[in-house]
Amino acid sequence: MNTKIGIGLITRRRPEMLSQALGAFLQMDVPEDAALTFIIVENDETPRCKSVIDEFAAQTSWPVRYDLEPQRGMPYARNRVLDMATAEGCVFLTFVDDDNLVTPGWLPRITGAIRGGDMDLVGGPIRFVGPQAPMSAINIAALNRQQYQQARRLKRRQRHVAAGTVHTTNVYTHNWCARMSTVQKYGLRFNESLAGEGGDDTQFSRDMASHGGRVGWVNDAEVLETLPLRRLSAGYLYRRARDQALMTVDLNNRKPWAEVRRAVPAMFEALALLVATPFLGARAIVTSAQKFGVFEGRLRAALGLRSAHYSARSDRYHTETSGS
Repeated sequence: MNTKIGIGLITRRRPEMLSQALGAFLQMDVPEDAALTFIIVENDETPRCKSVIDEFAAQTSWPVRYDLEPQRGMPYARNRVLDMATAEGCVFLTFVDDDNLVTPGWLPRITGAIRGGDMDLVGGPIRFVGPQAPMSAINIAALNRQQYQQARRLKRRQRHVAAGTVHTTNVYTHNWCARMSTVQKYGLRFNESLAGEGGDDTQFSRDMASHGGRVGWVNDAEVLETLPLRRLSAGYLYRRARDQALMTVDLNNRKPWAEVRRAVPAMFEALALLVATPFLGARAIVTSAQKFGVFEGRLRAALGLRSAHYSARSDRYHTETSGS
């Protein structure tokens, strides 16, 4: 009997990116013993991307299940995918984001790792690439900064793999595969209280590990993400660093006032980079913006505030259209 694998994806107001993501699935290798079901949930009040999904369904021989989740927030949509995968009888469920492109060998590698390694949840790397559009010096510096940080994160993962401690790190739904029987056994869900701030996939990974689930990493199961120009700016890097600092405090249950002490070094680093701008140029500007974001995020945490990275007012960064 073929193994039923759910290919999960959620989307919100990004029809062009979604079309590209679905197109990459058409070029994807499929394990010989696999039976795929695509499970796509649109997180919106009305079905804005249904025509894109219908076009994809006409191009693939595998079944495509579509549903609408009107409650705004990624954990609501991800939980809808979990429920649909359960109803479909999926043995494994993958997730990628609607702005990701899977590579041809991605599915055999990530599902092979969870099966061959007897894992319950595995993740893989993401590689950032720039848009096919003219970029300013700031755009290029912002892209380089994010590529550099992602490369550092990947090296840390690889060290954990080599040391046999990969289970202590988190895996994220931009490149993710879970064993559904384990998800159901522990009653795991994405934390819907984090809908506005993000980090629900981080919490899911930690919940899996805390229940005794085996978490792994697949170095060669890579997906690509093309960063749009609106996320290649000093302003966006500032906001993202601020909101991630807030989210980290919340997820790690840190004492908020301890963040004041931790905020001070970030402020001095940011100021030093501003002074170095005549010598380092755009690279100093975007890195300084990130450091100032960390500084503000930690101060906000000290005041008991929470991230609003995925709130309605941030739609201009996360959707192709912010209209209603």
